[in-house]
Amino acid sequence: MIETSLLKITEKRIKKEKPAFAAKIIRDGGVIAFPTDTLYALATNALSGEAVCKIFSLKKRCLSEPLPIFIGKKEELKNYVTEIPKIAEGLIEKYWPGPLTIIFNKKEGIFPEVLTAGDNKIAVRIPNTPIALLILEVAKIPITGTSANVSGAKSPIKAIDVIQNFYEKIELIIDGGATQYKKESTIIDVTTKIPEIVRLGVVGEEEIKKLVGKVKVNLKKENNWNFPFEIYIVPYEEIKNFGKWVKEFLKKDKKILVLKSKENQESFKNVEEIVYGSHEKPESFALNIFPILKKANNFNYLLIEGVKEEGIGFSLNSFFKKIGKFLK
Repeated sequence: MIETSLLKITEKRIKKEKPAFAAKIIRDGGVIAFPTDTLYALATNALSGEAVCKIFSLKKRCLSEPLPIFIGKKEELKNYVTEIPKIAEGLIEKYWPGPLTIIFNKKEGIFPEVLTAGDNKIAVRIPNTPIALLILEVAKIPITGTSANVSGAKSPIKAIDVIQNFYEKIELIIDGGATQYKKESTIIDVTTKIPEIVRLGVVGEEEIKKLVGKVKVNLKKENNWNFPFEIYIVPYEEIKNFGKWVKEFLKKDKKILVLKSKENQESFKNVEEIVYGSHEKPESFALNIFPILKKANNFNYLLIEGVKEEGIGFSLNSFFKKIGKFLK
């Protein structure tokens, strides 16, 4: 349980009470909620893998679903993306700060892989409320910019919506009244040949067409998890049988990569083993899984030790269900 501070703030008080305390919570890897122009946001340090894992855990969000980020100024964008396509410049000029999230190709080595689900893209927005912009100005780092609700639950348009879900789970909730638009930002991917709207929100399709011309609407777009190997997961409750499953897969006479926990002291012959995390620190599994998956192309099978179905384990198991098969 975490002690949650509640702060009711008006625009008149915002500049007088510079939210250095809110920025410090974020920089230190804590989590806060505050109003943006669209919805209330759940924010932490987007550069910290451990902090990002807290967001997935709080939202019960599948690890396959990347988190967007907020930045404070347009000039900061070049620090985090490989290029700013010409087609994006008009969108940025019109809608930043504002209710449009834009997907770019990211620079490597800056963000933890878990933030972007191992993808080479990143979704970016500048929110348009004084409190959001001031927090970003003081924090001086990119922060997570996802809605402050459990995945699939009611959109948080008032502080009470956040309190009901996250009181005593996050460090600070800033009450700035109801949000302006009361709905999600629109998301557009400008890395494709024809820009793709992947979520419709405040900004309509026709508005975007006026600026960029032809666009596609692809609301079901997801990462394409086509691995050149098969993935099998031994559930946490069946860890005692992990060795048995390794022996079964060895009968297939194929190249096997075993991903096990620090606590698993069994050693296996004729397979390659990687300790990919610890049950004492379950976020370690989430932080390591994407880099490992990217480098496992030489194997035929991945046999993974499962994790407990709680906290970040729920998010990781949801991901495992998408990419592999649980053994029984």
